[in-house]
Order: sequence, then C-alpha cells, then structure tokens
Amino acid sequence: MWIPKIATLSEFSQILSSEVNIPSESIYCTKIISPWNFHRIELPFVDWVHLTSEIKDSKDQRGANQYVSSQPFYLATDGILFIVKDCTLDQRDMTPQEKLLYKCDEFEQWLMAGGSK
Repeated sequence: MWIPKIATLSEFSQILSSEVNIPSESIYCTKIISPWNFHRIELPFVDWVHLTSEIKDSKDQRGANQYVSSQPFYLATDGILFIVKDCTLDQRDMTPQEKLLYKCDEFEQWLMAGGSK
C-alpha cells in the first residue's frame, strides 16, 4: 500500500483501517526497521504507537497530527514493514518466565547457530 510522506498519523490510521478492516481508533502500529532480519518472536518487545492518540508527555511526543515522515516512524522511503494490531482484542503482558523464554538475544544466538542446540 502507498502512504504519502505528508500524511499525518491520523490519516495513516485511516489508510490502514481501510486495508485491514480494523477501526481507525483501535489501531496500534509499529515500524520494523529490518524486515529481512525480523522474526515474529520479537513482537512482544517492539514499541507500539496508538495512531489516533493525542496524548503527549515528556517521553512520548507523538500525536495524531504528527506526520509519518517525523517521529516515531520517519517514513522517507519505500519497502518499509509496518505491523498493526487491534487494541480492542484482549492482551496481556508476558510473565517473567515468558520474557526469559523468549528473549530476543537468545533467539538470535540460536538462529545464528543454525537453529540447533
């Protein structure tokens, strides 16, 4: 799908909504920097952005009127992978045991070793 660089996060949310059939106000999104080197096991560790949120604080300066070409996405080229989720679905944080089990650095070491122990 094509996203204009001058689109706001709110407009980006509307474009995504039409593609994935999730209401615009329920979309959270993350940008995957290296899609060729990304595995879904890393998803619990990414930063999700609520695209229609107007909440701003000292840590989170994004809002629905920010442009996709600025933070947090810095959209400036093609071929970028975005993953979206529906915030209305039940979710939970990982338990400490799950965080240890699914640590990304351990997964990457396992992967570099050929996927065998």
